[in-house]
Amino acid sequence: MDYMWRKIKEIFSDALELEGEERVRYIKNACKGDKKLLEEVQSLLDAHEKPGVLDQTMSEIRFTAISDAKIDHMKGEVIGNYRIINELGHGGMGSVFLAERADGEFEQQVALKLLRNAFANEEQVQRFKSERQILASLNHDHIARLLDGGVTHHGQPFYVMEYVQGAPIDNYCRDHDLGIKERLNLFLDICSAVQYAHNKLVVHRDLKPSNILVTNDGRVKLLDFGIAKVLNEESDDENTAPLTQPGLLPLTPTYASPEQIRGEPITTASDIYQLGVVLYELLTGRRPFELKGKTPGQIEKVICEDQPARPSTVEYKAAKPSGKEDQSKTGQSFEKHQNRWTNRLKGDLDTITLMALRKEPERRYNSAEQFSADIKNHLTGRPVAAYSDSKLYRTGKFISRHKAGTASSAIILLLIIVYAITVTHHSHQTQAALDQAREEAEKSEQVVNFMLGMFEAGEPRLGQGDQVTARELLDRGLEEANMLDNQPELQANMFNVIGRVYTGLGQYNSAAEVLEEAVEIQRHHSDDDIQIVRYLTDLAVAYTRLGKYERAYSIHREALDLVKQQYGADHPEVAKTMLAMSSWIPVTGIAEAENLRKEALRIRKEFYGNNHVLTADALMQAGKIERSNANPFRAIEYFVEALEIRKEVLGPEHPDVAESLTFLGDLYNLYEIDPDRSERYYREALRILEDIHGFNSHELLHALTGLASLLMEIEEHEESLELYSRNLEIRETVFGDSHPATAEGYGHMGSALKKFGELDSAAHYNRKSLELWKELLGPDHVTISGASVSLANTLTEMKRFEEAESLLERALEIQEAYYGEHSGALVRGSLAKMYKQMGKHHKAIEQYKKAISIMEYHNAEDHYDTNRLERELEELLTVTDL
Repeated sequence: MDYMWRKIKEIFSDALELEGEERVRYIKNACKGDKKLLEEVQSLLDAHEKPGVLDQTMSEIRFTAISDAKIDHMKGEVIGNYRIINELGHGGMGSVFLAERADGEFEQQVALKLLRNAFANEEQVQRFKSERQILASLNHDHIARLLDGGVTHHGQPFYVMEYVQGAPIDNYCRDHDLGIKERLNLFLDICSAVQYAHNKLVVHRDLKPSNILVTNDGRVKLLDFGIAKVLNEESDDENTAPLTQPGLLPLTPTYASPEQIRGEPITTASDIYQLGVVLYELLTGRRPFELKGKTPGQIEKVICEDQPARPSTVEYKAAKPSGKEDQSKTGQSFEKHQNRWTNRLKGDLDTITLMALRKEPERRYNSAEQFSADIKNHLTGRPVAAYSDSKLYRTGKFISRHKAGTASSAIILLLIIVYAITVTHHSHQTQAALDQAREEAEKSEQVVNFMLGMFEAGEPRLGQGDQVTARELLDRGLEEANMLDNQPELQANMFNVIGRVYTGLGQYNSAAEVLEEAVEIQRHHSDDDIQIVRYLTDLAVAYTRLGKYERAYSIHREALDLVKQQYGADHPEVAKTMLAMSSWIPVTGIAEAENLRKEALRIRKEFYGNNHVLTADALMQAGKIERSNANPFRAIEYFVEALEIRKEVLGPEHPDVAESLTFLGDLYNLYEIDPDRSERYYREALRILEDIHGFNSHELLHALTGLASLLMEIEEHEESLELYSRNLEIRETVFGDSHPATAEGYGHMGSALKKFGELDSAAHYNRKSLELWKELLGPDHVTISGASVSLANTLTEMKRFEEAESLLERALEIQEAYYGEHSGALVRGSLAKMYKQMGKHHKAIEQYKKAISIMEYHNAEDHYDTNRLERELEELLTVTDL
């Protein structure tokens, strides 16, 4: 018996949270065919909803008794002009019936709501009729129309409303597995309806999912404006009895605002709070507060005093099954991608939701329209009103909104803000140091204000979101910076910042020109060699992107000399510059790159110790050099050592850990060492990055591309192509359609489609990649050679040999111009394959031999590509007599 009673209480408590058909379905499912259990629960619910005799006037008792007695026998009864068909549901306020026109003038099905409590006097009847007229005037696409209403001959009020066939919004979102954006768009429709009603001086007072239906075609409809409150103070005569007595307010505690719980006057702010509860539930599957089993006093304390948890910290709880769907299959957007989902809630959506749920009505959104505007701001990447107008926040939102400035420029501008903060961390040991800190802070503040002013001044035009506008904006900023001749150090700083943004935009020639100017100004007007080193480093990056490796290397060499003069040979800044220089393998050669790397690693280990993140960075660079030198197993050792340090120091969920995993995945993939392990590394890296940065961040691209490449190799073509498509979509969204990263994405897509056998589509993307690279870098840049080879390989498969040969010969010219005669091995390999398909076996063998000779010249006899070329040559020789 104790078990039975506990079960009854459990189902009863849960059922109280539901209404109408949703409650009926839940009870039926929960009782699982146990008739006795079902009867006991229903009996408790009936008793709970029926007001006690001591709470009612004599007339109310009489009318309620009549009403309750008739509910079971009302089928066919006529109320007003409508005939009852059947009961749709019932709750504490009354019962809802499906009805039809009884006068035969036209066919129409409606929802007829018969309120439980009768009016006690004629004044209340007249007040009801007056307010009914106002409510009937509500004419909005997302509000169920109030068609009619009146009072039965027993004195009971009734409403006749548009009959909406739909599901409560929480069930609809769950059953259709809607994402965050789709849920927010539905919520915007709710806000639109509520704002419309507020403009008519009407508040709803009972906004909750069961009163917000979504039709099968996705249209939102708000119900129960029939019990709304008209905010017409002129009609609130103190001698007029209110329609709803204190303590009998039409509200659902879990959605009620603090002022409703306390019985205070109801305003539009109460609806804003309830909208906040609805949004919270749509985003998390839970309500802000758990009220089950609490007494009225405890409920009041929770709602009026406790603070709700941020939505992003709440684990999603799937709604109870609707009766038609398998609960295990619902809510998959949350359960399958919980981390991605909660990551998207962090920041704007946390703050928007919690602002609507503030305890003080005056601190919530002023209107549903303002609430809606903040949702729209979030969806379009604009600042939301719930945030303070900080420089960091304004900058971050500007960048994310105008992706033509690229993720690189985002990092650059945020670094400006970081610089403004960190300059105050200079040594405080002397007054001179304090003075220097103040001076640096003033400089950084000037830089920040200059950049924010430059970007925000162009806001209207930047709304177009195209890269040309961003370029023009920077050009205008450059003109303003040119007028800072009387402040040379600030001018140099601004040139450097603008140059770095040009680099981020892929405008490398402009970047190099401006960064050269920054270096020269700094040389002539400052003795700060370390600042010159920073400017030189940025300049070297621009020349590297231009393919001018000799110039980039010489700039870094100058920077290294300056750092050694300033700090001595064993300083960490020296190691930092050496590591950067070790990247210029085409210029330094493997041997010098390895020497630079070894020295940098030695310095960092001595200065920081073996177990430091900067030591791990040096180990990562060592691994990259070994990879370039075709020593995959030695590279793996370095990457694994770096990974272990990063996990221990930074934790297992850090972006640097993901980087190490991705590079390990590359090695196990490209050298065909262990595809299964490669896949595990890629997927783990991707999971970490998605949890941190979200599902559509540029930070995912390396791991995403690597995994897509691996899956293509192991013939998981469908998922591979899906990942390549996602990779390209991120690049186009984040970087725009005229950026090096997008050109690279076109190339990836072309290669994938080629392996998939879609040669026409592959050639299309390969050609887009090549043309964009030419547009960005000019026809002679070394990158053009790689894009040309990719297109040529596809054309070879299509037997379009003439164009393929022309592209490969041009690619070879470019590579030899950049790297010298002992280069272009892979281009020659592609030429060999083309000649083989053309049947020109003599030429094919000649190109294979030259390619292998070049690889051997670079001591790459054991390289994967060398082995491949040798294997292909051997196969050709086997089938020919040559």
